[in-house]
Amino acid sequence: MDRGRLSRSTSGAAAPRQAGVPGRDHALAQLFYRAQLTIFLTALCAYLQAFALLDAGGTDPARLAPFARRSRYPGYLSTATMMGATAAHIVGTSRDLGVDAALPEAVKSLYGRAISAGHGVENWTSPWEAVAKRR
Repeated sequence: MDRGRLSRSTSGAAAPRQAGVPGRDHALAQLFYRAQLTIFLTALCAYLQAFALLDAGGTDPARLAPFARRSRYPGYLSTATMMGATAAHIVGTSRDLGVDAALPEAVKSLYGRAISAGHGVENWTSPWEAVAKRR
């Protein structure tokens, strides 16, 4: 990430833009993309944590979200490996810009544990196994 380029892009010297639209500045577009992915991946991991809590408490997580199905992780939509790589990009961008990376590191760790457990080619929900209560 080129800080100088990013700084020039956001200094107000550029033409006015709609809120949230980075315009033609590719560095800023990439930064917006990673910021949105930060929200997305963190929210997905929050679902997995919530599912694990409900499951450990004896409640079917599908009562919270109908798509909550433990042990069914088809990888045709997205894989744990892809999500882990995305989290790694977010960690790197955070560090490059001097932002605390603890949250994206936790997300990356969750996907890393799922990949290490053999779930890399399975869906984004496979890290459920990494946070689920051991029985």
